Amino acid sequence: MPSHKVHRAISKALLGKDWEVVNLFKDAPYRLIPGKRHREYFHDDATNFLLGVLYGPEAMLAGFLHDWADENLVERDGKLYWKDKAPKRTPKKRRKNKRKG
Repeated sequence: MPSHKVHRAISKALLGKDWEVVNLFKDAPYRLIPGKRHREYFHDDATNFLLGVLYGPEAMLAGFLHDWADENLVERDGKLYWKDKAPKRTPKKRRKNKRKG
């Protein structure tokens, strides 16, 4: 899942503006539903059209770009990959509890 920094950079490069308000709006459900499931909300065409009505046609395009990036890009260790070319995630090492007894 790309970071907001990546979403803003894509918007800035293609639309000339970072459209932070759009990216924050689209990922607002993440606060309540962490992980990929937050994309069940606000990551649809209806939300993008609403953004277009509220902020103009470029905001709608920024919404579509946000959805495209979430579907096609993965960020791992600070690097950006196409989803199908991304390296596997390395599992985190768990620390063993050291009980004093």
